[in-house]
Formats: sequence, C-alpha cells, structure tokens
Amino acid sequence: MSIEPSLFYKAKVKEIKEEIRISKRRGDRLGWLRLCILMVGIASVWLTRPYGNGAMAAVALVSLVVFLYVVLRDQENRNRISFLGRLLQMNEIELQIGAHQFTDRPDGMAYCPSDHPYALDLDVFGRASAFQLINRCTTEQGQKLLAQYFTGPASTAEIGERQVAASELATQPLWIQDLLASAGSEPITIATENRIQAWLSEDPVFLARPVWLLIRYLVPALSCSALLAYLSGFLTDSQFSLLFVLFMVIALSISQRVTGIYSKLNGINAELESLSSIIHCVDKGRFTSDQLSSIKQRLSTGALGASSSIRKLKGILNRFDYRLNWVVFIPLNTLLLWDLQQVLQLEKWKSAHRSYVAGWYSATAEIEVLCCIALMIFNNPAWVLPLVNMEGNVVNGSDIGHPLIEESKRVANDLTV
Repeated sequence: MSIEPSLFYKAKVKEIKEEIRISKRRGDRLGWLRLCILMVGIASVWLTRPYGNGAMAAVALVSLVVFLYVVLRDQENRNRISFLGRLLQMNEIELQIGAHQFTDRPDGMAYCPSDHPYALDLDVFGRASAFQLINRCTTEQGQKLLAQYFTGPASTAEIGERQVAASELATQPLWIQDLLASAGSEPITIATENRIQAWLSEDPVFLARPVWLLIRYLVPALSCSALLAYLSGFLTDSQFSLLFVLFMVIALSISQRVTGIYSKLNGINAELESLSSIIHCVDKGRFTSDQLSSIKQRLSTGALGASSSIRKLKGILNRFDYRLNWVVFIPLNTLLLWDLQQVLQLEKWKSAHRSYVAGWYSATAEIEVLCCIALMIFNNPAWVLPLVNMEGNVVNGSDIGHPLIEESKRVANDLTV
C-alpha cells in the first residue's frame, strides 16, 4: 500500500468515528422499535380476547418472535459498536506511536530473563524499549512469543520465513486491524490456556462408563412421560408432584458429580470467543508465504476446524451456565438431566480435540507476532529488512539509525563491524 501511514490512520479514525455515530443512531431507533413492538403486542393480545385463547396465543407468539428478532439485531449492533471502539483505539494508538509516544505501553519486563546478555543493555524491554515500540499483541501468548523472538536465536531460514510472512501481511493493514480488534474483546491469557490443558489431560469420567449413556436417555424419557401423563389427566397432582421430586433428587445428585468438572472451565467463555474470532479472521485471510499458509493449515485441524470447534465448546459451556439461573435450571435438569447432557457433550469434545488445542494457541500467538512485525514494516516504509548471511561474521549497513530515537533527532551512519 503506497499511502503514507499517518494519512492512512487519520482517514481510518475519521471513517470509524462516522460509522460509530451511524451505529449509535441505529441503536436508538432499535430501542424505540422494541418498545413499540412490546406495546403493540400487548394491545393486540388484549384486542383479540373476543376470538378466544387460540387467537390470543397466536398474536402473542408472533409479537414475541418479532420482538426477539429486533433484540437480536440490537445486540449485533451493540457488538459492532464495541468492535468499532476497539478499532478506533488501535488507529489512535498507531498515530501516537508514529509521533513517538509509546512509553506508557506494556514494557515486556515480565518476559525478560534476568541473566540475558543483552536484553536490558540494548533497551529490548523496559521503558522506551523496542518491545514497547513493536508490540501490538492482545494475547499473553503473543507477547511471550514476541519476547522470545527478541531474546532467542533463530536460524537464517527462520528469519527469512518471518520476513517473507511479515512483508506479505504488511500489504494487508486492514486485515491486521480486523484480527487484532477481534482479539481485543477479551484478552486471552496463559492462565486460561493452562486451565484448559489441565482439563484436557484428565481422562473422561462419564463417557468411560456406559451406564451414563443409558441414564441420559432413560431418565428423561421417564420424566417427560410422567409430565405428558399428568397433562393428559392420567396422573393426579399429588402423584406427579411425588414423581417430580424423585426425578429432581436424581438430577441434583448427578449435578453434584458434574460440578467439579464445570468449575474447571467456568468463566472462560469470553476468552474462547476472542480465540475463535482471531482464528476465524485467519480462516478468511488469503496468504502465499509458507509460514502464513502453515499457520492457516494448523488452525484447520479437527473435524470442524479450530474456529468452529472452539465455538462449539463455548456453546456447551454457555448451556452449562443455565445452572446459574435456578428458575430455568430446575425444570430443565429435572426433566432432561441437563447437567449430564452437557458434561457428556463436553467430554466428547475433549476426546475429539485434545490433541489440537495447544497447536491452536501457538498458531494464534505466531500470527499475532507476525502482525506486529508487519505493522513496523507498514509504518516505516523507508526501513529495510536485513539480509542475513552467516558466512564471514561481518555486519554491513548504510544509513543506519536507532529505531528508538525520534526520526527528527536521529543521526544515521554507515556501519561495518
């Protein structure tokens, strides 16, 4: 892209602010529309009373469907505004970095080895460091990998592959911003990855015993049959109440066994959404370099691919969270053994994907780090990538300047060592 970087970011800031304004106005209209639908629905149900309960129920159902549709559209609009907010912040940060204002950004000291021979002397980490200048990672895994790139030696082939991949990404700044903004909805942490890996390392508890597969179908069949018999008049109130209590005791006893598994993954849904969004963005990308193609291939493993598989896991955990709402959970769990159904789905997911998850996380970190390097290339079109030749032990360069010194104050020199 030939446009000057600061002009690119200023244009994006203006464009995003306008889209946010339009989206907020759309949100206002959707809010009023929800209120109108609710009022019209109530009035319509009231006016159809003379036509019987069937007509009232039909009108109420139609009103509910329309209301829920508008609620869904409103939520999509809210999500879009949130995404645009992160996108706006990213472009404003790029303008600040372009003006050499980056010393308040994460300094990477948490990843700096205390005995490293050059990391601190060369301002790799710390205040006004190379890490602060280059880092755009939203995940802890990405920041850790970027620090490893700074402190760990790489072969000539690896350096060349990274340069080719980053140079390709540098021609796609809009795609980079979409990926990083998608990731920023909820930062992905190493602690959560470790929780998932610990759970994956454990053997299945319920799938390993066929009796649970029998119970998952038999007990709900009996409880639902009892409900139908009660509604059909074959069971009295007292008889159904007794059976309902019996089925509830069975369901809650199973839930006690499930709680330990649930607690190991509770609260990670938002991070799973961020991880899935990053991978979905990679799925949509078109790459030619070997390293980017390899990353994309590693994220396509599994029957559904990484993004869809993670969303499936998130869906299971979301359904698990129904247990937090007792008004919904008690009837669901009593009649359908809800907890048992979800834990069996969870263990089935584990069996199918346990060998892929570590690779998904590492590939996500790798693409983030390459995006960091790509943005440095895009933001500094006058800079060049070094040619690495291990023969001769000689460093040659012309017009070399310190990247951490502002361009207007930087003094560049030729260098041969």
